[in-house]
Amino acid sequence: MIDESTDVSVISTLMVYIRYVDSSGHVRSHFLSVEQLPGCDSEAIYGTVINCLLAKGLDPNVIALATDGASVMVGTKTGVAAKFKENMNPYMLSNHCLAHRLALASGNAADNVKYLLKFQEIVNAVFKFFHYSPKNLRNLNSIRETLQESRSVTLKQTFHTRWLSFHKSVASIISCLDSLLTCFQSLAATNVKAAGFVKQMACFKFLATAYFLKDALEILSKLCESLQKPNLIFAQVQQKLNSYIVALQGLKTNAGSGTAFQEFLRQLPSVNAPESGFSSFMSHQIKDTEHERKLFEATREEFIDKVILNISNRFPDSDLMVSFAIFEPSFMPDRVKQDH
Repeated sequence: MIDESTDVSVISTLMVYIRYVDSSGHVRSHFLSVEQLPGCDSEAIYGTVINCLLAKGLDPNVIALATDGASVMVGTKTGVAAKFKENMNPYMLSNHCLAHRLALASGNAADNVKYLLKFQEIVNAVFKFFHYSPKNLRNLNSIRETLQESRSVTLKQTFHTRWLSFHKSVASIISCLDSLLTCFQSLAATNVKAAGFVKQMACFKFLATAYFLKDALEILSKLCESLQKPNLIFAQVQQKLNSYIVALQGLKTNAGSGTAFQEFLRQLPSVNAPESGFSSFMSHQIKDTEHERKLFEATREEFIDKVILNISNRFPDSDLMVSFAIFEPSFMPDRVKQDH
């Protein structure tokens, strides 16, 4: 398993991991080495991997290679995997990292939902508002102490390339929502940015999206963790995907939504949008109209549909991979194990 990266000195490096079956039949995964790359083309990466394996006394005739989906890695003619098949093992299996595929499926789904792009902008703007201003942060912490909110959770920035990490960003926002709204409202009269945050966040659409995403991203994060277990085998992947897809589909309605979103609904005074256009939430007045609710529902449904579609496209059923279950020791009958 290999992944190219750049360190703080802007030098290209290659991280190399190995997976093997030990003498007792257990699958093991270990970090092997970090190698400096002489170049970022497939020839340089291929040569670096071969030299690394030989230096460790390992046979470079590997049976499988896992990488990200970059063309330099998986290109059918000149990619690193193609070079292994041409020079070492024509039957080698080449696989795009499962966790990386899931991150791309989730991030690309969010990119195609208009309000989720805006939502991410708001979350990052809130992070920067406090991260780059000690005065603003002191004000927020003072309010958190008054409201007896825990200060152990800090606001976090989100990055597009690591979209599943957005789960922690959303969770941190929710953990101090009362303090955030109180802080922004207290500064709104003298601070334009704070006034903007009040308008963007003190509304049903933003708050409902935050609680919904906490549930959805928790499911996706758990799926991501399960795909990175050291003893995972391909025969189990489709089964895991199907079970998590069912969980995601359940979030498309209020009735089937997760625990976080149910908590949000319980804090609202009315099941339906009030005629006044405003509701009380955590003692704050928020904009709550039928239009706001419909916009959220459209966002929720569109995101879930696109995530499921992207997962299906990036994880097509593979009879070949499932067939490899016959070589998995844990699937063997007890008598065969004892004879072995």
